[in-house]
Amino acid sequence: MAKKYKDDDEFNSSGHSPSLPVLVTTAIVSGVVLVILLIVLATNKTNSGKNNFRNNQLLNQMNATPGTGDYAYDSGNKDIETLYNEHKLRAEDLDIWDMYSESDYQKPEDDMVSSPEATATSEVSPSPSHEPGSLLDGYEIIDELTPNSINFKDLKFVDNKMSYYINGRRVSNLGVMISADNGEINFGTLKSSGVDFVMIKVGSRGYDSGIINEDVNFEKNIKGAYDAGLPIGLYFCSRAVTVREAIEEADFIASKAYDYNITYPVAYVFEGGLFDRSRTDSLSDTELTNIADTFLDEVRMNGYFPVIYGSGKFLLNDIDEKELLSKYDVFLFDDNKETEFPYQFKMWQYSAGNATKGMEKPGDYVMSLVNYSGR
Repeated sequence: MAKKYKDDDEFNSSGHSPSLPVLVTTAIVSGVVLVILLIVLATNKTNSGKNNFRNNQLLNQMNATPGTGDYAYDSGNKDIETLYNEHKLRAEDLDIWDMYSESDYQKPEDDMVSSPEATATSEVSPSPSHEPGSLLDGYEIIDELTPNSINFKDLKFVDNKMSYYINGRRVSNLGVMISADNGEINFGTLKSSGVDFVMIKVGSRGYDSGIINEDVNFEKNIKGAYDAGLPIGLYFCSRAVTVREAIEEADFIASKAYDYNITYPVAYVFEGGLFDRSRTDSLSDTELTNIADTFLDEVRMNGYFPVIYGSGKFLLNDIDEKELLSKYDVFLFDDNKETEFPYQFKMWQYSAGNATKGMEKPGDYVMSLVNYSGR
């Protein structure tokens, strides 16, 4: 009876030789390993031969180069490492730059990402001329009117007093708006603080009654300015609804200014409804243009210099600007330091803040680009 063994280890330890299948398997594995080793050795030999061939070609080219110039080489059998250490080897001469073909490193167009600069250039469309909601949004500039040519970089502010300079020389005068709303005024202090002229309110027409009313401090203010030697301009808050009323307003101004030397302009100031309704609410743009034109023409006939006053919105939307702005100087009201108003203006009213010296209650400053007293 044959003896049984627990496992192969017990069988082998008993002195028996490996079976035939085991020997066959071992021989096959050994053969495969030998073939792999032969292939590796053959490949290394081929690559070594190629590298030696390339290095020899490179050295032959270097040795053939004349011995002058930035990339000249000494003759002799120097290897790549020696040339590199001597700083005589150019990067473009190394094999690494030829390791990959163009197709290996060029991305498909779908995968390419444009630089921020390229994206901005290709995607940004021209911006609109004027921002939505701005004064000029949807407005068509009238070529026949003289454009605003102010360089805002030449505006200087000192204690909120605005001045305009050309070639380093101040070419503007500083004024202030004055009415009964400003309370008591010391015109001497006002003048010493840097104010060059004043614009004094003569009066207004009632928003509902239509009655002309003199400003309660007019006589006191015009006398105080005159005694202080300040050049004087005037303004009237009109609510005329007919050309006849416009003439009446202009003549009223002349009667009040008769005893004084008025060297600065007389301004037409349109005031619509300050409350729920006004007698001017039903006026069309054409009617308002005719009224303003009549007022200003009458001022001129009375011997004074007329200017049309208003905000940019009023001057561009409520009247025929082509008709009036071509005939009269513009007195602009705008609290912004860089106005959007597109046409030439000669006077600019803006807020003086809370520091108008010599005035009980602060008034608005006026920058005049024309010295009207010197005309």
